[in-house]
Amino acid sequence: MLNLSALFYTEVESEPCLFGNLSLRDEDRKDIAEAKNEVRMALRDGIPRIYAAEGHPGKVPQPRFFTQGSWAYKTLNAPAQRPQQADVDDGCYLPLSFLTQTDSPSVAAEVFFGVAERALADLVEERGWELSGKSTCIRVEISDLAHIDIPLYAIPDNEFETLVKAENVRRAALKGIRNFAEAATDSWEELPKTKVLLAHREEGWMHSDPRPVKEWFVDQVETKGVQLRRVVRYIKAYRDWTWKSGGPSSILLMAAAAPLFVKQDRRDDQALLDVVKQLPAALRCASS
Repeated sequence: MLNLSALFYTEVESEPCLFGNLSLRDEDRKDIAEAKNEVRMALRDGIPRIYAAEGHPGKVPQPRFFTQGSWAYKTLNAPAQRPQQADVDDGCYLPLSFLTQTDSPSVAAEVFFGVAERALADLVEERGWELSGKSTCIRVEISDLAHIDIPLYAIPDNEFETLVKAENVRRAALKGIRNFAEAATDSWEELPKTKVLLAHREEGWMHSDPRPVKEWFVDQVETKGVQLRRVVRYIKAYRDWTWKSGGPSSILLMAAAAPLFVKQDRRDDQALLDVVKQLPAALRCASS
């Protein structure tokens, strides 16, 4: 087979390649990261304040956050064509006692969504962003290029307190380090693998923990090498150029491709070909 690997990936910075063209520009990544931190700060301060001001029962502490999805997996591509946008998922966590302060879990979920959206309203207006909602998250569209999705979660109170203490320790250790706020809230280790509930606008609360998928993919990359991550991004790029919207989901493509991947030293072209030859059958099995 003709060696076309350099067209896909090269470590020579002056040489153009597909992988380099898939990445967000440094300034765009910086803008997205800064917007994500602004959203976090608005929710961290605003949720307890607005919850109390509106006279809801009990007290809600400042939420904690965990980035998930392609930004966390490091498989995020720049948008290929309009109306596509870079999608950043940033989970917002509160203690489970929040659910017990109303007679119905669905009411608690509705309150959580409403308070969080009002906590973001001033920031969104000030920055000229757009606020909208999906069934399982709040969406903040920060530009034509990107949006931030904020799913809302509840975890057991004692475990939430463990997170608070762990974050305070990390904040003290990281004091003075640039961008420490993001680093201090992105650790997944302190969140125990027990009960995690996701707020749903119509269904109240549903069991959903995003960590197993991330941990599985991180393990796959550690075991098989970073070439796997590049192959997933090539496949996602093909999806994005084939469908302006819709098409197979990123998580489906990632989950289908990883078991098929076999490392090919310095041959991204061969590694990609080996996966895509088997991918249609894998996707048919997944959909059946």
